Amino acid sequence: MPLTNEQLKKKIMHRIYTVYVIRKLLSVKALRLYGLILLAGIGLAKVSVKNVLANMPDMADVSALGTFYWTAIQNTEFAVKIAILYAFGVLLWLIRDIFVRAPQTRYAAS
Repeated sequence: MPLTNEQLKKKIMHRIYTVYVIRKLLSVKALRLYGLILLAGIGLAKVSVKNVLANMPDMADVSALGTFYWTAIQNTEFAVKIAILYAFGVLLWLIRDIFVRAPQTRYAAS
């Protein structure tokens, strides 16, 4: 049974939308975001945020905060250090992508 124009249009548009969604889900920015989420998950599995917050000095005491964070980083496991470093790098990369516009594609006049 041949397709009507409306059915054919719906079928084609569905395929176009599917390709569009797949491209968005597999874009570089999306993959970086997935990596950041994965690294955050690894960090949260290894670090007790509740205990860190309980031991943290007052936010007004900047020098104590600096010492606290420096000591905390020095005394963590190697895997956590790597996860924190990569997560920070990916976060900076994502922030840069947000504020730096991608170059516009120019098409030749026909």
